[in-house]
Amino acid sequence: MKILATCLSSLLLVAWSADVEPTIVGDWVGHNRIVTRADGFTMTLSELESSYLADGTWHLNMRVTYETTRRRSDTYEFELSSVGEWEIDGDRLEERMGNISIQSDEPTRSSRRISRELQRMFENVRVTHSEILSLTDEELSVRTVGGGMNIDYTRQ
Repeated sequence: MKILATCLSSLLLVAWSADVEPTIVGDWVGHNRIVTRADGFTMTLSELESSYLADGTWHLNMRVTYETTRRRSDTYEFELSSVGEWEIDGDRLEERMGNISIQSDEPTRSSRRISRELQRMFENVRVTHSEILSLTDEELSVRTVGGGMNIDYTRQ
């Protein structure tokens, strides 16, 4: 009987610990703007929204601002959405984009061309790895591996 009581106490302690530990599962809103400059354009990612489902599905939505910097400056706005997968290994978060959709706010010949370029660009970087800097019930902070960018989220 004493052994049974000890086993049950251990199981309850494990179950209680699992409930108290913060989880990434849920909806998150990013607060940083990610700016990338390359030859001929500047791209800004903002309004990041990530949903991590318990089954490993990942939904991503964000705003992409693409500004040409050659000859004359033109700005194009897009909405990017993707459904993919996520996984945590220790303090590493891996996000794998699946289907990627990029929609222009104002469809023109130029914006359609840029949309195709963005599509190829994101398809070439389908997997991202981030180091989890902190995770609480309300906040998530990660640093991208390779790019070294910090992204801070709050639970929605």
